[in-house]
Amino acid sequence: MARGHAVVAMLLIALIGACGDKREPQHDPPKPAPSTDPLDAVNLADAPLDWTRPIATAARDLSGFAGSQACKPCHAVIYASYERHSMARTGMRPIASVDQAWIAKIFDAGTEVKHARSGFSYRPSRRGHTYVITEALLGADGAPIETWDEPVTHVLSAGSYGLAFYTLRGGRLVHLPIDYYAKAERWDLDPMAFGGNPRLGVMLDTYCISCHSDEPARRFVDPLPGGVGCERCHGPSKLHVTSLAAEDTVGPKRKLAARRQLEVCAECHQSTFPVLRDGRDHFDFRPGEPLDTMRINFVADPAEPDRMKLLAHAERLVQSACWRGAKDVLTCTTCHDPHKSSLEQPASYWDGKCLQCHERAACTDPRRDDPGVHCSTCHMRSGTTANVPLVVVTDHWIQRRPPPIAPGPTGKPRALAAWSTAIGEPVEGLAAVTALAHADAGLSDEALRRAITAVPTAQIDDLLASAFLAKHRVRDAGLAYRAALHLDPDDTTALFGYAKIMLDTKQPAEARHAFERMLQLDPEDLAALETFGIYLYRTGDRAHAVELFKRAAATQRASGITYVALAFDARTDPKQELAWLELAWRAEPRDRWILDELARVHDPKLERRRAAIEKLGVGASAATVWLPNHGQ
Repeated sequence: MARGHAVVAMLLIALIGACGDKREPQHDPPKPAPSTDPLDAVNLADAPLDWTRPIATAARDLSGFAGSQACKPCHAVIYASYERHSMARTGMRPIASVDQAWIAKIFDAGTEVKHARSGFSYRPSRRGHTYVITEALLGADGAPIETWDEPVTHVLSAGSYGLAFYTLRGGRLVHLPIDYYAKAERWDLDPMAFGGNPRLGVMLDTYCISCHSDEPARRFVDPLPGGVGCERCHGPSKLHVTSLAAEDTVGPKRKLAARRQLEVCAECHQSTFPVLRDGRDHFDFRPGEPLDTMRINFVADPAEPDRMKLLAHAERLVQSACWRGAKDVLTCTTCHDPHKSSLEQPASYWDGKCLQCHERAACTDPRRDDPGVHCSTCHMRSGTTANVPLVVVTDHWIQRRPPPIAPGPTGKPRALAAWSTAIGEPVEGLAAVTALAHADAGLSDEALRRAITAVPTAQIDDLLASAFLAKHRVRDAGLAYRAALHLDPDDTTALFGYAKIMLDTKQPAEARHAFERMLQLDPEDLAALETFGIYLYRTGDRAHAVELFKRAAATQRASGITYVALAFDARTDPKQELAWLELAWRAEPRDRWILDELARVHDPKLERRRAAIEKLGVGASAATVWLPNHGQ
């Protein structure tokens, strides 16, 4: 009863007040609408990090490997045949070690390749036994304003597809922007340069070399094992070399079920939207285990019958009615002899493989007996790939009436399916990697939806941090990166993201911990050296900052940020200042501050350059905008 009287009294007071002073009647504030942002469902703990956790230093156990040379005494005929195979001929080699007449012919025929979007061009050339790629900054009229020569020190063969070229800088191999496409007999942009131009910003990594080399290539320095060796398919075989027992090595065709045989090949011949399992490496696969235990390859669902991708041979095969009807029989080695180059097989060899299961009389095409027509001519047509248009491959999706190959790149897939699902062996525990694959495919909404419901991993927290940053929720992004580091304290993506946020939110001690850990993991980590150097420089600790920038410069792979900082520091030494400014100008040739500084030190080359550069449009760049008062 008392509660009822109180309510009446409050209503009377409200009415009297409304009549007396003409104020608007008071109402309860509206209830907030339910959140529609899926990120609001993410619960992130605010737990401090333990920066004393030791860095993982476990060495990889390679003691079970014998090396391909150990196979030669007992398997001389197969060994000699395999040496001519594209897999054996792939890999990274010093350019001085390849056939000089052949490589000279390729470079002598080199033509200019323009990267229109960035305004640079590249031309291969030879000077005796020295090979170079010349980079040119192009003026508005297309003529070179300035050129720089980059020596070619190494060549990576991709079998019969072509060659990529590298230069050795500071002990690391750096990818050059143009390749030689063997089947097209022409030079053109590397696939990584089809969009933006990385110039000299891509270093050789495990993902690229793992399908072109044996295990020790993770060192990324000479001597690199040339080609794919015996043990990539037969497994570590040191015990077999001693015992000579068949059970001490993997004979894919003899010991493995058809699907496991297929995955020995799919390790490298299937790589679409790949996601490594937590804690695994691209060299971790061992013949006989499911590929999904090491790396999950996701494939478009549904597949596109009229478009092919490079490195999707296995995916195309399992789409075929031939494979679906004989999935426990048909595999890559049903048709391919892995020890003999396919280029050495006559067309009749491939017809014979088809006729193991099919009757020639069943073919109703009137051309079937024409000398130049074979089974693969109609049912496995060759064509260019959607992701690397200058590469021609044979489509392994065997179709009764294949549609014409559609030109141009593929769009975003409607959905993705894990490789295990594609071969009829779905596995559990794919929520996290599925989210990451959707992000890689550009399906950001689906990636976020799956990430929120997945069991957290360091990579999932990195993905969530990026989503928070996209919505300017900096504190939440910092918590997400911190969550990633609780799971994996050596996750360099999280360390760098966390460090930047700590700087932005005025927590330099935490940022310092993150940068220092990055440099413990890799003393040449340019992101850590330059970003931490910028912070120290701007906050007055210039001596320490310059030390970091000098370390970055010593790698020979630094960005313009480093060279600008060192030029600014060397103002009392005009000769050294000019040397740093020249390096900065090469990195950012359209930066107005760098041009003004070159004019101040009376660079003799500047006058003939500047008028042409001004026509291109000059302004600020990342190399200089960070300077206090923009370099003043």
